[in-house]
Amino acid sequence: MTKYSVFSEDGESPDGERYVSYGIEIKTEDSVKLIHDVTSDRKRIYEFVSMLERYEASPIHILDLIEDFFYCSFA
Repeated sequence: MTKYSVFSEDGESPDGERYVSYGIEIKTEDSVKLIHDVTSDRKRIYEFVSMLERYEASPIHILDLIEDFFYCSFA
């Protein structure tokens, strides 16, 4: 079983501006992986992780899911 959770950390932009960055922790039976600096939007990251949990998303596809959810426009 895979468990997803949100973590936060301080970030700094190339021009020196500080911000809070949110990432995803992925726990499986044999490992723990962290994906850093996914977004600075707290509401969206919790919405995304909730969807990962609800639909039991496979960690194999996590980078594609992040790209689709945060960076693609389906207009």
